[in-house]
Formats: sequence, structure tokens, C-alpha cells
Amino acid sequence: RRLVREFDINSRRDLEQRMAQDPWAAERYIDMNLGYLPTSSAQALREVLPVVMASGKPVILTLASELDPATLKGTHVIYLGYLSGLGMLEDLVLSASRYSLGGSYDELIDPVSGQARISEAGVPPAPGTRYRDYAYVALLRGPGGHGHLVIAGMRDVGLMHAAEAVADPGQLSELGRRLDGQGPFEALYEVQGLNGINVQGTLLEATRINPDPPG
Repeated sequence: RRLVREFDINSRRDLEQRMAQDPWAAERYIDMNLGYLPTSSAQALREVLPVVMASGKPVILTLASELDPATLKGTHVIYLGYLSGLGMLEDLVLSASRYSLGGSYDELIDPVSGQARISEAGVPPAPGTRYRDYAYVALLRGPGGHGHLVIAGMRDVGLMHAAEAVADPGQLSELGRRLDGQGPFEALYEVQGLNGINVQGTLLEATRINPDPPG
């Protein structure tokens, strides 16, 4: 009688696996076959898509829930969305990243500095109040050797800033100065939000990561 968003169920395949493992879930849940696009993902597409189209290469738009292993292995993938919606890309990202998830997808733990980066956007703030969110950008090498670009946010303003950061020459130059050489990397931005708008973003960390995908 109500729609439920489970962070660890991002496709029909995930739901079928859950039902196979948990008979209680099979009795309680039904797949409504509904896809959704957060408003911040639409705004992120507006920033990134013109850059991608300018490459002259064929581009196919698809929902993250429709991503399959063959596509991940055989093509370049650009992911736009929440960290909670990575789905099939999650293991690839976390196996290479210096960060780990905390108690939720609104928390990243940095074992290098010992800091926990926690989004304040999980609970809607009062109008006119600034709050903190985080943007995450990573370039990874997939199992087939293709490059996968992750443009993500913990919540909406984080995602919007991530998209602006990869489409803005000035911010890309700043990122390049923080990185040594070329190849896979990850970057984390702290974003100030106000009334649903990303008003300011600061590059916190940018590091090279393991270029080899998990076996």
C-alpha cells in the first residue's frame, strides 16, 4: 500500500535475490516496475550531457537499474546519481576507494585521516538554513579495461556540485593540480546547500587510486 525505497535494492534482479533469501520479503513486497529520476540527476545531466555529446561518440542513456555485467565490461560508463544508487558499480567503487561507508550512504569514513564525512541533507533543513553535503567524483578502470566515471552526491546538492565540477574548466584545472600524473583517481568535495541549491563547493581531497579492478 506504499512505495518503499530500499538502498540495497537497485534493480529487479536485486529484488528477486532478496525474495529468494527472505521468504518474509516475498510475502510483503511486489515489484511495481517503476523507474525514477531524482530532480538533481536531471540537472546533472544538463551539465554533463553537452560535454559528452561534444566527443562525437555514440551515447546511450539508461537507468542504473538496467546496467548489466556485459555493458559494464564492454563499454565506458558515466554514472550520475546518488552514492546510494550505485548498484552494480558499488563494489567496484568501494574496492578501489580510500573511503568506506559508515552507518548509511550519508556517511563516508576516511581511514587515512580518521574523519567521518556526514551529510546534513538527510533531514530536511529549515528554509534559509545552510547545510553540508558531499560530492564524490571518481575515474575507475572496469573489469574489461574501460574507463568508468562516477559523478555522485550523498544527496541532491552534492550531486549537482559534482556535475558542475566535472563540466567546469576552472574546477577541472584545480583538480588536475591536486593530482599527480594521469590515471584513476577519486575526489571528495564539501558542498554548502541553501534551499536546495548548491551555493558553494570546496575540494577536500583528490588522490590516485588502485588502477586495477577487482578480480
